Amino acid sequence: MADGVVEGVTYFDHARNPGAPTHWHVREDGWMGAAFSLEEERIIEPEQPLKLRYLLHAHSGPVDHDIAAALFAGFAAAPFYDVVLAEAKHRQFELRPLLEP
Repeated sequence: MADGVVEGVTYFDHARNPGAPTHWHVREDGWMGAAFSLEEERIIEPEQPLKLRYLLHAHSGPVDHDIAAALFAGFAAAPFYDVVLAEAKHRQFELRPLLEP
């Protein structure tokens, strides 16, 4: 990192994630991640798969709050997708839009 250079990441939590707003685990070495089960146990059942949505925005310079608000609005309005095994050749997975999140 060059002296005086500011870069950052902004994580967004989707309002329909279980337990939203999500708690975050952040360490002094810079590692961070969503800790959606920090406050309570989560049991995942085959008939009710776990579906989580987070958005990571990497930016040069300090966060621009207007840009962040626009990104979050688009993220909140975007449809949910399932990640499924691909049927097409040379692809391992593909996204399929969900009718119901």
